[in-house]
Amino acid sequence: MVYGRSPKECEDVNVEDVNVERRLSVLKQVQGTWLVEVYAFSTTSAQGKDHVLKGWKKVGIKGVVTEREVLPLVELYQEIYTDDS
Repeated sequence: MVYGRSPKECEDVNVEDVNVERRLSVLKQVQGTWLVEVYAFSTTSAQGKDHVLKGWKKVGIKGVVTEREVLPLVELYQEIYTDDS
């Protein structure tokens, strides 16, 4: 199995026969390439920006990003510092 092949090229590949290279030296290169490609796609293409916006809408942060909504301040350590005595 060669990394970087398209799904169309892999249609006839049996998943039982796939040998996945798990060495860190190989995985770092593959992950780094994917990370750069995803960043480029999501920041430069209209379709990528649309995916990001849909994700923001789905999780409810679009309003915060567009400054139409303000999140309430939350004391993150309130439970740690409460006096239980």
